[in-house]
Amino acid sequence: MARRVQCGSARTASSPGHTTQDPGWVTVGAGGAIGSRSAAELVERERRHLHPIDHQTLVWIGTGLQVSFDACGKFQSWYPWSLPGELIDPAEKPPYCAPTGSIDCRSQDFQGDREARFDEILVTPEGRVSFIVRSKALESDRGVRVDSTDHGRTWKIEAL
Repeated sequence: MARRVQCGSARTASSPGHTTQDPGWVTVGAGGAIGSRSAAELVERERRHLHPIDHQTLVWIGTGLQVSFDACGKFQSWYPWSLPGELIDPAEKPPYCAPTGSIDCRSQDFQGDREARFDEILVTPEGRVSFIVRSKALESDRGVRVDSTDHGRTWKIEAL
């Protein structure tokens, strides 16, 4: 069984449907439901990932951070593996991963006990996004501050 969180608004009304999404909706978060006992349990588990700011602004936090300022019409995303390499203490990866292989496996640096945690999250309807990321995968024990002042189109990174 899989779980999906979807968002619907006037901005998503023309979104096409497909096998995992009804027309007029967009998927905000998705993943496995293994280990859950009911839909109500899944709702409670997923609620912690969603942070509505106002009727237009929604933040989803999971493996990364996604924010919509237009009622889910579009999302801007930020993921920890987009950080510069010098800020990351890389995990050991299989040989098929770059640089020896051809597959981009940077997300593996942030799996298991190295998963990113997002703290001090600030999102304003005017387009400011700010948060601190902490992970065992980061060189800095104190984390990294990530900021955007243009609705998540560009990101400023500062090691703490």
